[in-house]
Amino acid sequence: MHSGSPLRIAQTKTKASPTPAVLVHFLMILSANWAYLKDASHMHAYQDIKLKEEQELLDITTRSKECLNTYT
Repeated sequence: MHSGSPLRIAQTKTKASPTPAVLVHFLMILSANWAYLKDASHMHAYQDIKLKEEQELLDITTRSKECLNTYT
């Protein structure tokens, strides 16, 4: 027989290693965070490319208008 109250025995049993459900939950959160960060980095790269293309288009349009003004 164990010495001690049933409450003390129940408390010692809850100090066991994490359950598989907790580990799966942790891995799901970890992978969701990784996917979010990966998507954010791709979005940042996309925004950089988009900004450069818009700036280039604006430069071409400005130069084109300047050339047309010099001929008139």
